[in-house]
Amino acid sequence: MPIPVFVPTPSAPPRPPYVPPPYQPIDPTTQGKVTGRWVPAQGDPIDLWDCSTGVGWLGGREGMDMPPFDLQEQVNIDDHGSTITGVRALPRNVVLPLLVHLDTFGAWRAKHKALVRAFDPTLGDGRLELTQPDGETRVLYARYSQGMEGKDVADPTGLWHRIYPLQLRAVDPWWYAPEPVVYPFGVTKSGGGFLTPPFLPLKLSGSGVLGETTADNDGDVLTYPVWRINGPAGLTTLSNRTTGRSLTFNLDLSEGQYVTVDMRPRRTSIYSNDGVNLFPLRVGTPDFWPLLRGTNEITLNVAGADPTTTSVAFTYTPRYLMA
Repeated sequence: MPIPVFVPTPSAPPRPPYVPPPYQPIDPTTQGKVTGRWVPAQGDPIDLWDCSTGVGWLGGREGMDMPPFDLQEQVNIDDHGSTITGVRALPRNVVLPLLVHLDTFGAWRAKHKALVRAFDPTLGDGRLELTQPDGETRVLYARYSQGMEGKDVADPTGLWHRIYPLQLRAVDPWWYAPEPVVYPFGVTKSGGGFLTPPFLPLKLSGSGVLGETTADNDGDVLTYPVWRINGPAGLTTLSNRTTGRSLTFNLDLSEGQYVTVDMRPRRTSIYSNDGVNLFPLRVGTPDFWPLLRGTNEITLNVAGADPTTTSVAFTYTPRYLMA
């Protein structure tokens, strides 16, 4: 009779110990709080978090993290259920309960007027800027939708104040880095032209002026670059080798001229420095490609260019799911 033998199942290797991220000092002026301000389309910024300025936000803020998503589905014909065919982020709504509070009517009335005017949606999108205690800042482009209609509040102490359940509408649901990332191409020099230190231009070489670099998009989602090409320049191809996508257009730039190629959705355009629309100069179907999250291998080829005077730069702003 065979004797059963127990063979132990190999265990998974032990996990390495948790290493906490480096400590980020907290700004003592904010006392470790999340701070925020509203930058209107016209006018001066208004701090929203510090009641000592006359405006402070209350508890109950909403819409700061993930935006809503629409899952596009297709019904399965030969089986139950459905298949996800697409995912799209939807516009987000942000709720900012605000308190306008000052101890004299004149000061309160002036602050009240300034706040209402700053959120006037007819002037265009403003910027909601949130800064974490470690100094990391995110920007949301939005405009007022409702909540400041007004309601009298009785205060037995006689102080003047008003509470607004303010709501903002962001049709672009992503949070942005406060400053763009710059990748310049050009001859090796410390500055000059439109390139400014500390961004040193990457080397362009060859009769066709070929350049390449690796762009690291540290955002949560894809983003779109904006290019600037300083002449002389002829047939130009901008490529993202990571995705296999490229855009080609036939320029005729001389030294001192430049063209701006904007690949951002709803802003896609090709314009010269004197305002001429160069979009008809594209070759084939226009492909205004994005930068994926993570590493992107970027190349450009500028025919008819001078390696000593032609320079190219592209910029992009990382986009994030949450503030």
